[in-house]
This record gives sequence, structure tokens and C-alpha cells, in this order.
Amino acid sequence: MKKKILVFLLAGLLLLQSTACGGGETAETTGTAVEPAQTEAVETEAETTPLEALGEADFGGRTFTILDANDHTYMHINIHVGETTGEVINDAIYNRDQMIADNYNTIIAYDQTTSAKPGTTAFQNNVTAGDETYSMIISIALGSGVASLGNAGVLYNLNNLSSGEDANWRNPWWSALMYDTMQLEGKYLYTTGDIAPSVYQAPFCLFYNVDMGLDYGYDAADLYQMVNDGKWTYTELFAMTKDMNADLNGDNAYTHADDFAGVIIQKGKDTINALFSSCGIKMSEIDGDGNLVVNLNNEFTITVAELMHTLYNPTFEYEDNKDPTHRMFPEARGLFLIHKVETATAALREMEDDFAILPMPKYNEAQDGYKHLISGWVACFIGLPKNLSDTEFYGFITEALARASYTMIRPAAFETTLKGKTARDAESLAMLDIIFDSLYLDFNCLNDFGSVCDKVATNVIAGSPIASALASTEKAVQSAIDKIVKVYSQD
Repeated sequence: MKKKILVFLLAGLLLLQSTACGGGETAETTGTAVEPAQTEAVETEAETTPLEALGEADFGGRTFTILDANDHTYMHINIHVGETTGEVINDAIYNRDQMIADNYNTIIAYDQTTSAKPGTTAFQNNVTAGDETYSMIISIALGSGVASLGNAGVLYNLNNLSSGEDANWRNPWWSALMYDTMQLEGKYLYTTGDIAPSVYQAPFCLFYNVDMGLDYGYDAADLYQMVNDGKWTYTELFAMTKDMNADLNGDNAYTHADDFAGVIIQKGKDTINALFSSCGIKMSEIDGDGNLVVNLNNEFTITVAELMHTLYNPTFEYEDNKDPTHRMFPEARGLFLIHKVETATAALREMEDDFAILPMPKYNEAQDGYKHLISGWVACFIGLPKNLSDTEFYGFITEALARASYTMIRPAAFETTLKGKTARDAESLAMLDIIFDSLYLDFNCLNDFGSVCDKVATNVIAGSPIASALASTEKAVQSAIDKIVKVYSQD
């Protein structure tokens, strides 16, 4: 079923409202739009904002249509519902779009598919047909997401956008991380930043049951201090949780439904990539000659793999992928949980015990800072169609949305919702700052060249040596890299 709603908003109503505090096979598509209001703006004295610094433009009422291809629309919120509702994120997006509509005489419209694949397929088909139905896509990166669209050659090189005055992909409203790690052959095809509020759900982190910790003689204040001193390492984590795993029902099996774990963790390569990245391992990198390389078959990677097997010994089994996050940790059957920040809002709002949010540990104290993988399964990545015809219009509005998001969405998504409603003490807020200041992503985490990430995950969980597995994938890895490089090398 597909439905499209066009909502025409008045600036007078906005002014009244803004004073208030404000996946599956079957896809349902919705749409909303904001058009420029016809009333005069109210003049106020204020410092120059990033949006004001962009400069002036009048696009004659043209429409900028964003496709939100989203597996989890209830959790990864990137669009508004057509009006203010009192929900902080919804209202911030609504007010941002109204500001863009008013300032630049444009209409911000949305289509949404309630699973990602139909949306990304529609986007690719439109580009291939030469249509300009969509101005931008927001979606996951993994699976059928924007990474696959980049590999299919249907995304525009963001480096070629005309984005107004002082535009720079290293500005704080964009991900400088991705700008540094996700360029190949002069192409920069997708990114993330404040323009997609769900980016604040995406990093991996560590959740800690504060109340349970007291029972074991641990004080959260000591953990916070350890983090601040750069001493929060896997050695410390394992020392705290040694011998905690317990078969509570005595059935000689470890399950997330019935038993207890010192560290609750899911299986799968996304989680393993997060563990490796937290230790400073680059699953792929661009070398000094600009070549995309995977260099994992080395002593350090093997040592880290052996260390990480500790988290899977024993391996807890589960029938539902949500059992670790939505059952085991909220039910106080584990001291720690490793998962994405999204779990705080998706599963822990009603948790009775106090919990804290901590950075992922470092490999050792000598490591240069904490590292946090952005999950490619969160719908926070944006790309533009390769066949866009007006780089000035598309580039300017993309940049304007990002800048307005920096001042309007970020406070709502990060400060108000994440910090104000989720984290339960001031120290956890500081921990979140550390997490979001140390994000990481690379090509292999999103492409799994030659299935090397999958093989690494399988061997880490099983405790099998990974050197031979890594060696066995070398040809397949290089072949997969060559295919990507060929696409990126095309005009």
C-alpha cells in the first residue's frame, strides 16, 4: 500500500507551535511536505547561525524530496508526521523544514518506505531511468542500503556539489570521520551527520547495570574515572566479569532466555567489527598511494581475536535477536551489555535498575583514545542521485538542511531525547560525549570484502584460529575490492 500526503504549513502557525516544547517485506509508503509560508518573517537580533552564514537563495518554490528507506521507522526517526505533536524529534524536524522552506522559497517533501529494500530499489530504478523523483535518500548502509547504491554507480559524487558559501564536508554538521575514511578514487558517495537524526542511535557502546554493580562491590563513579583517565580497557572489563556466567536453570545450556552473563553480547559481524574497531583495528584503509587495502592477517589482529573470544565463552544462544537487548539486560541477568546506543531508547526506558552508558573499552592503556563503530544497520546515511541536474539547488538545500539540523535537530536528538530522557546521571552524559567524539567506519565494515568479516566473526565466536581463515580469503577480498574500485573509477 502506498500513500502520499502533502502538508502545507503556515508560518504563523509555526510561530505558535514552536514556542511549545516541543522492517519487513511489505513496504508502506507515506509522504509529507513543507512549503514556503506567505507571511513576513519576524526580525530578531541574534548571532549569525551556520544557516545564515550559508548565504541567501530563492529557488522559486521548487521541491526537494527526501526518500526515507527505513526498516525501523518507530526508532530511526528522520522525518516528521506533517505537524508538531509534542514529540521532540518530530517537532524539531518539522520546524527545521519550515525554516528552510521560508528562507529559500522551496518545498521539503518526503516519501517513506517502512522497509529499506523497496526504497533503495525504487531509488536505483529512478536514477537508471533518468528520473529525478528523489533529491536525497536516507537509509541504512548495509544490506540493500546506500553502500550497495554506491557500488551500483547510482550515487552522485558529493565532492562535486555546489553547496553555497563556506561548505565543507569536515564541518561539524557532517561526519568528518566518513570524509576521511570513505573516499575512493576522488569519489565521496554517501555520508551521515545531523541531517539524519537517527545518527544518534548508531554508535556501539557499553551499558552497565549500576544497581547490580553495587552488589558486586563496584561503584559507577570508579568506572567513569577509569574512562576519563584512559584506563578503561578490556582487561578491566574481563576482570570485573570473571566467572559471572551462570546456568541459572541448570539445564547445561546457556541461553539469553534463562541464564546470566557478565557481558551480554549478540553474535554477528557487525558486533565483531565493533569489537575490533574499539581496539584500534582498521578493517580496511586507504594507503599512502590512495589504494583501498585490507590488512588483517597480522599478529595484532590474531591477538585481538583471541581476546574477544572471551566474550563468547560460553556462547549464549537465543531464538530472537532482541533477547539480549530487550529481555536479558532489562531483566537484570547481566552486568554489562554491548550494543548500539539505540538500545537505550528502544529497550531500556522501562528498566527498573539504574543503568549507565560507557564507552567501548580500549585494547590497552597505550591505545590512542576510544573508538566506536557506527552501525551500518541504522538508517542515518544519506546519498544523492547520480543524475541530478542542478547541483546548485540540490547542493544548497542539502547543506542548508544539515546546518539547520546542527542547531535544531542536534539539541533535540542528542541533548533532550538521548541525554535528558535516557541517560540517568550526569556522568553518563559525559560518557556519551566521549562516544560521539570518537566514531569510526570504513569500507570493509560496510562491504565485507570476500566475506572476510563474516569469517572473522565465525572464528572469533567459535574460538578457532583466524590466520588460516584470513589467508583463505585474500584472493576473494582483492577481487571484491577491484570491483568497487572499478565503479568508483568511472565518470
